[in-house]
Amino acid sequence: METEVDISKAKLYAALHFSEYGYRFINQGVLTFHKWARYLPKPGADIVEFGCGNGWLCQLLAERGYQVTGVDIAVGDYTRYGYDFCDTLPTEQCDAVLSFDVLEHIPTPEIPRVLADIGKLAPVFVVSIGCYPTDAKIHETVMSPDQWLSELHRYTRMNWRQLEVFQRHTEFDSPVLVAIGRHGDDNGT
Repeated sequence: METEVDISKAKLYAALHFSEYGYRFINQGVLTFHKWARYLPKPGADIVEFGCGNGWLCQLLAERGYQVTGVDIAVGDYTRYGYDFCDTLPTEQCDAVLSFDVLEHIPTPEIPRVLADIGKLAPVFVVSIGCYPTDAKIHETVMSPDQWLSELHRYTRMNWRQLEVFQRHTEFDSPVLVAIGRHGDDNGT
């Protein structure tokens, strides 16, 4: 799967990913680890992180015993310990897909295809999505948490459950949706 990104945005993403401290601080996967980690399969399972950036979360999961593949368009010269890296979504089935602060960067017309591709890849999909109602400067797709849940269900054909919606930093920030989708059950638990 390939998603075209404006060159200036690609440079912005690359700069963010190279900023080790900054990326660790804002990475929603790391900040919300305690909220979603209990929904993962047991260590040893195959996990794909879609939009892995510099791979910090991939490394954390690999250290905990998971077989991890990181996927990101911003191919940087990062040091990778314990996980594989590619710039397109794998076609082989895995046990879970994770995606944190990524889907809002995909252009709106590409969302159905990207979600459909991910929905076929694994029985579990955990996401955090920035829901930026007024700031589309670096976000291609701007929707409310409810709209995102509807799109996730529609295109992945999974059952989705909202784990939390929270303000990232201040009351003036836009909300972040944390959700889990699963095939085969009614409530995503």
